[in-house]
Amino acid sequence: MRRVIPSLAFAYGLIGGVQAGGLSITTNDCVATVYNDSGVIQTVTTPFLAPDVASVIFFAQPQIMYAPTQASTYTGGTVVQRGQVFVAQGDVFGSGSITLGTTEEAALLARDVDVAVPNKVIFARSTSYVNGFTQNEPGKGRLTLTSVGTPADATSHAIRLGRSNGNPSRVTLALTDPDSEAISRINVLGALDLVLAGGTIKARADAESPFLFKAVAGDSAVKVSANGVSFEAASGANVSLGHPLVFQEEVCTNVLETLIPENSSFESGAVAPWQLTHGVTKDSEVRTAPCPFDDNGAYPPLSGTKYLKLRTGASASLTLTVPTEGLWRVVYDRGGRNTQYSADMITTVTLNGTVVQVLPKNTDVAFTTYRSAALPFAAGESCQVTLAAGGSSDSLHTINVDNIFLERISTETRRGTWTKTGAGTLCVANQTVTRGQFAVTEGTLAFQETELVETPVTVSAEARVELRGATLVDENVLNVAANAVLAFSPFAANQLANPGFEAQQQSFGPTVPTGWSFQRGADLQQNPDCGLIRKGDTVLGGLVPPEGNEAIYLRETSRVSQRFDVAESGTYRISFAQANRQKYYKSHTMPVMVLMDDEVVLTVSAHGADYDFEYQSVDVALTGGTSHVLRIACGTTASPVQGEMVFIDDVRVCRVVPQRNLDQGVVALRTGSILQLDNETPVAIANVTVDGVKIAHGHRAALVRAGVVVQGEGDVVVGTPYGTTILLR
Repeated sequence: MRRVIPSLAFAYGLIGGVQAGGLSITTNDCVATVYNDSGVIQTVTTPFLAPDVASVIFFAQPQIMYAPTQASTYTGGTVVQRGQVFVAQGDVFGSGSITLGTTEEAALLARDVDVAVPNKVIFARSTSYVNGFTQNEPGKGRLTLTSVGTPADATSHAIRLGRSNGNPSRVTLALTDPDSEAISRINVLGALDLVLAGGTIKARADAESPFLFKAVAGDSAVKVSANGVSFEAASGANVSLGHPLVFQEEVCTNVLETLIPENSSFESGAVAPWQLTHGVTKDSEVRTAPCPFDDNGAYPPLSGTKYLKLRTGASASLTLTVPTEGLWRVVYDRGGRNTQYSADMITTVTLNGTVVQVLPKNTDVAFTTYRSAALPFAAGESCQVTLAAGGSSDSLHTINVDNIFLERISTETRRGTWTKTGAGTLCVANQTVTRGQFAVTEGTLAFQETELVETPVTVSAEARVELRGATLVDENVLNVAANAVLAFSPFAANQLANPGFEAQQQSFGPTVPTGWSFQRGADLQQNPDCGLIRKGDTVLGGLVPPEGNEAIYLRETSRVSQRFDVAESGTYRISFAQANRQKYYKSHTMPVMVLMDDEVVLTVSAHGADYDFEYQSVDVALTGGTSHVLRIACGTTASPVQGEMVFIDDVRVCRVVPQRNLDQGVVALRTGSILQLDNETPVAIANVTVDGVKIAHGHRAALVRAGVVVQGEGDVVVGTPYGTTILLR
């Protein structure tokens, strides 16, 4: 049954000379639908939907300006089927989620206003997006999201920020809502001013790399606010960040002490002990709210019921004794009579005759708390506080002040921190990071051909930081806790998606690992099969997959393949973990072949007697800017029998990166930390400390004696000067 809601009325006006007609709201089984097919922008200005409406559907063509005069209270959620919905405030969608683009591209936009959306925003289509921009109000136009998600059945689990044309886009991700979901990618479009301001960005196990995908080469860096951000990579995720980072700094103020003078809120009804200097007229005085003369009845003081009214040229002063040495500032509330009678009034605050604040004219009559700049004072020093009103010579113009006191403060500069969590891997590549902070509490954070300048890195127990041709500049410090891992690797990020087969999908048949294709053998009738297998499966015979919980099995003449793109030309190492079946049917005579672009580059024949997972590898030359296909295929055994199979896991194609020496910065290790050496050429670290004690000269043995666990086949030289040293005796 379809019915029109009679209680909702909408304002129709003239927009661009065209009457804005055709906007209606109907319900169908408690689902409200907004239609706008008139081809012009229309505005919703009335209170919107009641709690008994389950959900809202927008069907906008092309745009709806969505600005209800009060917050909505329905809980069913909002669906934008198509078109653009502009919002003027963030609490108008009720408490349900907002789904963008169920039938066509849809967008959620903020123009000339700063809007924080508390609802989860679900990107139903890869072309749907959010965007904030400035058109007429400089400094305004930022859209902030607190929770994001994608449909469970979406083919692309990505979200899109910004747009590729028009004004520069301004978006903030402050994903503080725990309801925010793990996603595959953030598509960064246009000249996007993207700020990460708190909360957690969650990457799915099958997240695409690079995770921050730039659609336009000239896109600016991503800013990390002083609130910092956490990046949680699920087990199996292996992504490169894909965008340079800029860490913002913020001066933070701490209140150490307050000095509240007598009659600070004028609740006595008198001015004393404040000294009042009259201006144009002599009726500056204490008033009680609500005061009809001030037209201020709807805006009571923030403290008590009384306030001090100051006319043009009037001022109020009080001399106090500062009890403690330090920086002191003035705190006060200011309101106005109304816009007409206080619009041009300014407020000047002084401490001992020094101006510490000049507030511009009132834009609102409501009382607002302000804080001045701070000045240094010695203990016991006298401090005269003065608030003066200035502006028009019209005697009717007024400002109202209340609740005046002093605060002793301290300041500190705080900068953003990027915290890596989750069992997966995130790589920060090909950039210089200056004045930031990195923390690794779980999984792996890799730095690939990256310089760290005034950017300390802290690695917690059980976590891992990996240097792939990265360097420390000046006095940069890398802190590695006990049971944490510092690894040196000559390999760049893996080019393959889902290398451990942890993510799967099912489509009209057996479950297959996401990103991979199985080709089952057709020339044998006996078990020409392949598929997924899990840790704990009896077929594995007690073997544990080296990466995650999933592996694959290949039988005779079957194979698995993946197509991937390579950005840079160079030498790439193909590696994978292989184990043969040992229970019931032994498979050590079945050969395994690796093919790159249909050319066999490696053949592994008889397997060892222990039947455990072993790593195989081969180096190949690949051309950048092109796609390649990797295949791992099984041949046949000498005497084919039912049940033979080979297990494959942790497949990688990684560019070989030259190792760079750490001739600057400090590597600070704790006793019990782990140094993982996979470097193929010796790495030299100029400054190494273990529990604060510097190691002057030595190789890996010196680190072991100092309590560091050194693993791997690579070589390291610590505290050794570079070049040739000649000793003259």
